[in-house]
Amino acid sequence: EDKAQKEGKNGDADAALKMATEACPNTATARYTLAKRMLERRRNSDALLQLKQVVAQSNTWTEAQLLLAETSILESEYDVALESLKTVPRQPQGNADAQWLLATLYDRHLRQPDKALIAYMQFCQKFPSDPRSEGARRQIAALSAAASRSASDTATIPKPIGAPAVEKSIVSNPPPESASPPSTTPLTRKRQYISPRRIAGER
Repeated sequence: EDKAQKEGKNGDADAALKMATEACPNTATARYTLAKRMLERRRNSDALLQLKQVVAQSNTWTEAQLLLAETSILESEYDVALESLKTVPRQPQGNADAQWLLATLYDRHLRQPDKALIAYMQFCQKFPSDPRSEGARRQIAALSAAASRSASDTATIPKPIGAPAVEKSIVSNPPPESASPPSTTPLTRKRQYISPRRIAGER
């Protein structure tokens, strides 16, 4: 492989790596190197398959687990990335790369601001001198402000406007059931009776 790379024969180098992994399927190092070369050529899905096998063969290899998490994010396999980050070998002071990947995974991909906020705060507490801590503090401020706005909007939701007073009085004071409905029959005007005698007398 090294000889092929020096001669500029990348295809031969890839072939050599592939042959090495096939000849020694339990060699995690060869698979890891092959996965990195695949990532350089943007063969992310192929690299992901190799990295899954690497971690299965060596689950205490921190660099392999981190690369698996990064590649899983590229391929939108967020559950795999989350599981890989949770199983990164724990160091007494923690792992800055794993903590940063976890925070950005919650923030940008899983859209879980509460967990992202906690992860960013833990990053700043554990790694205050890390160059990424400044960006973590900015995200903490942004996520905190968004949470405050959301809580404020929920508290100030307007109440539904009630019905007009006239309609309320009609509803609250319905007519008694015993009351008869108004008659719809037209009123007939009574004719005045005039005696024939009265008519004769007026003449």
